[in-house]
Amino acid sequence: MPVQAPLARILPDGVRDALGECLPGFGRHQDTGERGVVDEEKRRSSGMRAVAMSGTGNGDSFLRTAATRTAAAVARFSPHRSLASAVREIAGPGGELQRSAGDRWGKTGEGEGGIIGIEVVDGIGKVVADFNCGGMFRSWIDDDGKERVMIDSRVG
Repeated sequence: MPVQAPLARILPDGVRDALGECLPGFGRHQDTGERGVVDEEKRRSSGMRAVAMSGTGNGDSFLRTAATRTAAAVARFSPHRSLASAVREIAGPGGELQRSAGDRWGKTGEGEGGIIGIEVVDGIGKVVADFNCGGMFRSWIDDDGKERVMIDSRVG
C-alpha cells in the first residue's frame, strides 16, 4: 500500500477522493532512496510530462479562452507539441487571446496578455513564455543557477 503524502492525510475523504480522480497519484509519496532522496534515474526514465503555467493580462480574455488550460490541452493532446508551441498558439502575437478580442483588439486592452510556464519532460524542466503585448515581467533561475529577469521578448 502506498504511503500517503502529508496533505492527503489531512484532507476530508470526499476532497481526497475528488483530487485523486483528477490527479493520478495524488496523495502518494514518490519513490525515494535510503536517505529520502528521489532516484534521479528512475524519475527521468518514467515518461513523466508535467506543465505549470501562470497568465497575466486582460482577465476576461483569459477566462473566455481558458488560456492556460487550453495551452495545456494543446500540448497534451497534439502529437509531438511542446508547451512552448502551445503557449505561442494561445498567447503569442495573433494567438487565441488576441483573436478572442475581435474588433476590440488594440482599442480596449482586451486580448492582451501573456503566459509563462514550466514544462517538465522525464525530469528535465524548461521555462517557456510568450505574450502579445509590449512586455511581460518574468523571472527564473536557469540551469546554471543564474537569476534571469526579462520584460521584453528578447531571449537571454
